[in-house]
Amino acid sequence: MRQVPNPADHRRALISLLTARAGTKGEALGKARRAFRELLLFQPEHCFPASALLINCFLAFVAQRDTSAKQSAARTVRGGLLTLQQLGLPIDLSMADAVARPVRYRAHPRQAGSLPIQVYCHMEMLAAEATPSIARTYA
Repeated sequence: MRQVPNPADHRRALISLLTARAGTKGEALGKARRAFRELLLFQPEHCFPASALLINCFLAFVAQRDTSAKQSAARTVRGGLLTLQQLGLPIDLSMADAVARPVRYRAHPRQAGSLPIQVYCHMEMLAAEATPSIARTYA
């Protein structure tokens, strides 16, 4: 506050930071809020700076508590903690992957349908022709 004494400038900068980190529909901030609330319930006093061991125990607690969806609940909380870390809170996530492994995406995502996109484009081109033909009939 000393460097930027105007509260309106301070508020504008904070809002721009939060909207940049919010995600498309604000889901990142929702995850961050839930993770912050859960962390304060788990360790009400002296939780910041959050050490790697504290975060590991916290994520293990979340995974044990939500037995129906162990990994997904811990992954969601881990994502919220990651957003909090990006916002500047002192959270060490170096041991978080041991409990809540991040989702690994496929190198080549599957395509819907059984034919490559080039074949579909060629069939659309044949079907759009003005002159009747056997190829247009089958396309």
